[in-house]
Amino acid sequence: MKPIQGITMSECTVQLWYNKQRVRKGEYVSLYLQIIVGGKHKPVKLPNLKWPEDKFDWDNKKLLERFKKDPDLVTYNAIIERERNKYWGIVMNFVKEDRQFSLDDILKGANLFRKGTNFCEFMTQAVIDRQKTKIKNDMIKESTAEKQAGTCRMFTAFLKHKDLPITRIDAALLEGFADHLRKKVGENTVWMRIQHVKSYLSYAARHNVAINPDYKNFVISMQESNPVWLEEKELNRMQQLYMIMIKLSVLMFLIDF
Repeated sequence: MKPIQGITMSECTVQLWYNKQRVRKGEYVSLYLQIIVGGKHKPVKLPNLKWPEDKFDWDNKKLLERFKKDPDLVTYNAIIERERNKYWGIVMNFVKEDRQFSLDDILKGANLFRKGTNFCEFMTQAVIDRQKTKIKNDMIKESTAEKQAGTCRMFTAFLKHKDLPITRIDAALLEGFADHLRKKVGENTVWMRIQHVKSYLSYAARHNVAINPDYKNFVISMQESNPVWLEEKELNRMQQLYMIMIKLSVLMFLIDF
């Protein structure tokens, strides 16, 4: 296996767990996922999941039937597997991009997955985080952050200050935002603001936040500038005028002197 900045995949584990302390035999216990990265570990509680302690296979870290054809076992295993895959997905993103990661990075990624529901709230925090990060693809300058924060405020105003789940941001909504901006700014500025929103949807996806990929279907082009070239006669006249102004400046100086 390929080492990832000193950590290998073999050092990463996501396993079912419960707290053995002060547990009586047969008692229902709260279930956790134990996240282990490079020797450090953190139990993460699985909400509302409890199981009898004596029906937990500790050696294989799995649940056993409470009775024959237990109907809840399949459901519980599906929930556990879904949560486990979420953490493994975060790990695999780091591995694919050959990026250094720690237990805190995995937990932060999972936290973004849970909390990254409202777009404007997510973008506001992400603008702050990207000024501090050391990840090359995520880093932004202060001047860029100010422009992007301005876009976020404009998008919030477009939504009439009612934030939307990030999965609701699609091509139709971006088109509406573009039309809203066109009432106030030029087409190139509209292009820039739309690109800001798109970049944070892409940023969200890189950080394991569920998005609606339909947003990519809205394409807007930057207008090319249409320069007006001066003719040779006009250039000569401008040069002559410039020389006259220099002579006048020298003459005024001599008079004053």
